[in-house]
Amino acid sequence: RPRRQATTHARAACPTTHNGEQAMAGKALKEVVDAWVAREEIRGVREIDRPGDEHSIAFDYNIGDQTFEVFVDVEEEIGFLSVYIYAPIRAPESRVNELIRVLNRKNGHLRVGSLEVVGERRSIRYRASMPARPDALLPDDIERLVQLGGDLFHDVFPQVMAVLFGDVSAEDVWDIVKSAGKEQMMN
Repeated sequence: RPRRQATTHARAACPTTHNGEQAMAGKALKEVVDAWVAREEIRGVREIDRPGDEHSIAFDYNIGDQTFEVFVDVEEEIGFLSVYIYAPIRAPESRVNELIRVLNRKNGHLRVGSLEVVGERRSIRYRASMPARPDALLPDDIERLVQLGGDLFHDVFPQVMAVLFGDVSAEDVWDIVKSAGKEQMMN
């Protein structure tokens, strides 16, 4: 009996498919990311050194006339995928609070992901994460998260720049967007 319990316990840690077969093990999430990179023919991919069963890649991503940096992270052990898109600018310390007000208003209406100001460098990023099983994650799922972040930055980047470098308040941004009939950009 102790042997059977150990076997049952070991299986519980490994997800199964709908028909009871064991799911792919090991680096399966990384393999899905690699398949997506190959399918999309993404160039300039850099592997990021991470501990244990964590894997990360980074590459440049053009949104409008700006080059953003994308990171795709997988954590095999817990089954998690994260996409981060970093803006090519840093928030000046004097404008961080006003920018956070703009981002928080936008975040309140997002269904997937969030815009954040992070770290001492005051980096501006989009972050989206999801649980991911190797037998269920598709390259299209990764593409969707990257595209959602890219579309979001495309829409909100002019407002971010106005707040950071145009001495525009969060209220001014909302008024400008509203008067332009583009409420969906901020709401």
